[in-house]
Amino acid sequence: MILQEISTYYITCFIIIIGIIVVVVVVVVVVDVVVVVVIVVVVVVVVVVVVVVVVVVVVVVVVVAVVVVVSIVVPL
Repeated sequence: MILQEISTYYITCFIIIIGIIVVVVVVVVVVDVVVVVVIVVVVVVVVVVVVVVVVVVVVVVVVVAVVVVVSIVVPL
């Protein structure tokens, strides 16, 4: 009887430890996935912002160049 109770106790402890390990592994994996997703989103946002800034700068440069050329050519 005592042996059976001891073995039941150890089996229960083993199952609890395995459960805790599984929960820790799942939490670590989920946190890793969330961190990767956040990093990807930040990179995409930075790339989009850089592209928009570059496009705006190019448009401004082209407009200024056209205005300068027109202001030089029109009086002639």
